[in-house]
Amino acid sequence: MTENLILSADGGNYRLFGCTDLAHGNMFTVVFGDTLNRLHFSLTNSLTLESSHGLLVKCRGEDICLVCNPLEIITYKVIRMNSNSITNLPTPTLPHEAANKLYVDSNSRKILHGYVPLLRSMGGRNNVKLGFIATTSSQLNNYYRASNAFN
Repeated sequence: MTENLILSADGGNYRLFGCTDLAHGNMFTVVFGDTLNRLHFSLTNSLTLESSHGLLVKCRGEDICLVCNPLEIITYKVIRMNSNSITNLPTPTLPHEAANKLYVDSNSRKILHGYVPLLRSMGGRNNVKLGFIATTSSQLNNYYRASNAFN
């Protein structure tokens, strides 16, 4: 066939394009332009869209997401996680990379008035906590004096 294949759905008719009797171990593939740009499916694997130049997802004419190579996915809209977690985040190596919880918890953080010291419990227990202990008093005299409040 050398012409366009157009399926009409006039009159509310239902049209089905594809394969409904795929045998176990066989694959169904729809090719777009050449064999490097295709949509393929087998009963034992996920539906796969393969592209030689990436995949651009659009909605109402606006770019949503671009998968441009195996190393990068670019999103153009807000990502809403719906109370789900982001997992397997590596330790950041560049300033613009996101940090995982382990990285944040294991590094000293500068706060407005100093550093949060590392507190260790006494008695040989391995109980390490980040934070500080503060006491206050309404009296000011030689017995109640601020000393080394910030490091």
